[in-house]
Amino acid sequence: MAGRGRSGKTKRKAARPPSRRAPARPAGGRGASSRRALEQSLAEALEQQAATSNILKVISGSPTALQPVLDAVVENAARFCGADDASLFRVEGDRLRGDAHHGPVHQPPGFQLPLARGSLGGRTALERRTIHVADLQADLTAHEWADTAREKIVAVMPGYPLNVISLATWNSAPVTKFLSKEQQQQIVADTMVGGAILTKLIGTSAWYAPGAAGAALVSSIVRDEKKLFTCCVSLDGEYGQKDICLGVPVVIGRNGWEKILDFGLNAEEQALFNKSADAVRSMNDVLKTL
Repeated sequence: MAGRGRSGKTKRKAARPPSRRAPARPAGGRGASSRRALEQSLAEALEQQAATSNILKVISGSPTALQPVLDAVVENAARFCGADDASLFRVEGDRLRGDAHHGPVHQPPGFQLPLARGSLGGRTALERRTIHVADLQADLTAHEWADTAREKIVAVMPGYPLNVISLATWNSAPVTKFLSKEQQQQIVADTMVGGAILTKLIGTSAWYAPGAAGAALVSSIVRDEKKLFTCCVSLDGEYGQKDICLGVPVVIGRNGWEKILDFGLNAEEQALFNKSADAVRSMNDVLKTL
């Protein structure tokens, strides 16, 4: 009896459910993002090293000349930061004096800004901190730059509290934001008869404008000034045109025209541009018959 009771009431341990491992993370998750961040950091470090090396080469080549060094600083600053334009200013009394410039935005020799909080450069120098304005059109304190740039960063150079470097990118605001339809049409009409009006006013051919434009182009090429001009260049798909020379905004440097800027035309503007291209092609066809 005792044996039967013991064997009939024997308890078994409950079976444990099979262990389940956490699902493996898909490949390319955190590891891939970390790798991309590392590659980006390495690329930036190499770019910074190259910019520093370029400046040191200029210093070693002209140890007693300051201007080539300042020119190299702004050129490499623009390239390293991906900016279209760069300027270096020095505090001189109650003004900021432009000591070096690189890019297409026109900056005349001896250009100055007021050392006041009403200007972006003045505010940077007085507060001795970097200021980044993402939209100059909306920033009233940067009004003197609103017609030449879209985004601007102004920084105090480390170790040189009286020097300010300014970096800017292109302006993308359409003229329709500032001018009415009537004003735009009047500008178009005046431009079409501009040569005749000048000839009538001065009593001779309008020689000054093309002469000054030619001189400015030569200066931008010889000095590698990277200035912005409207020039007739061969298009290969830009502005929807191919195999034709038309006037478009370009950057002029030591290599001639180096970059075509596409400001993005609306449908009406593109139609007018195409109409001009058709007129040029028609004239070319006539010339071929001569």
